[in-house]
Amino acid sequence: MSGKWDDLEAEARAAMEDRGKRCAVDLFLSTLLPYDADIVRGVLANPGISNTGLHRAFRKRAHAGDPIPSAWSIGRHRREDCRCAKGAR
Repeated sequence: MSGKWDDLEAEARAAMEDRGKRCAVDLFLSTLLPYDADIVRGVLANPGISNTGLHRAFRKRAHAGDPIPSAWSIGRHRREDCRCAKGAR
């Protein structure tokens, strides 16, 4: 018997492939001027600043339409458990 969930695994794998090789933090950094991106990278490297604090600060300073990474995405990026870090390994 066939159901609408039969191809779930294949569909989920295809959706993973479609996301590209860049994480939300990498996309956000690419919208900044090089000097600003260096400052943000330095703050990202500071373990004394929470992911949520960074997310809120990014939201406050970013321009409308900029891809603001979530606190979860920031955490993954910091742990090097994101798409851009995996592509660099």
